[in-house]
Amino acid sequence: MPEIYQELFALKTRKNSGVVNKKPLKQPITASTRLRFTSPKLAPVGRQLRVLAERYLKFWRHNGEEQMVQNMANLKTITVDGELINKLKPVINAALIYEAATHGKRKLGITGEVGELLVCHQLGLKLVLDSLSKGFDAMTEDGLRVQIKTRRSDSEGLPRNAGRTGRFSKYEFDYALLVLLDNKYQLCEIWRADYNKLKPIIEKQKHQSPSLSSFKCVGEKIFDNKCQNIR
Repeated sequence: MPEIYQELFALKTRKNSGVVNKKPLKQPITASTRLRFTSPKLAPVGRQLRVLAERYLKFWRHNGEEQMVQNMANLKTITVDGELINKLKPVINAALIYEAATHGKRKLGITGEVGELLVCHQLGLKLVLDSLSKGFDAMTEDGLRVQIKTRRSDSEGLPRNAGRTGRFSKYEFDYALLVLLDNKYQLCEIWRADYNKLKPIIEKQKHQSPSLSSFKCVGEKIFDNKCQNIR
């Protein structure tokens, strides 16, 4: 156990196990820097706790940042090149054939994967190989975390604005991309929204899946198949 944890534990034990002025302690020890002690005999303990709390928070932030950097460094990513996109085409064709054979009632569920591959190829992002990575699907060359949400149209044209994105996880990212595909899995549009602008909208939704229109309201279109990359 790090020394700072031992000190906090010792002070907590001392405070919670004693009775000062024959009155039991009413407030448990926490890491809050706003702890106040009305009894003069408890004031020294309060001061020590405030100092230790500040040291604890600095220790946690420092080690938390180091751990995050370490985790990011250990992530395995790949570059989505033309060769990989060519291998994706037969998969798309198979999905379309299967969907037609079942009269549109059954789908292979490849929309998310297709969207991630197409947008990474289009924007030069690094695709994260771990599909369960917390909060993001791709990374930029500068190490920014990118969450990707894809919607495919059930008919010709773009998906309806009333439709919703997939569910966002509770983990943070730097920005999100909304990828819009037509019914043939062709890339039509890409919208970008920063996390800070998107977070309030996500939190308002019970299932954390905002509508396409609300995503667009706080984002900007950075790609349109009609005019290519517009940013």
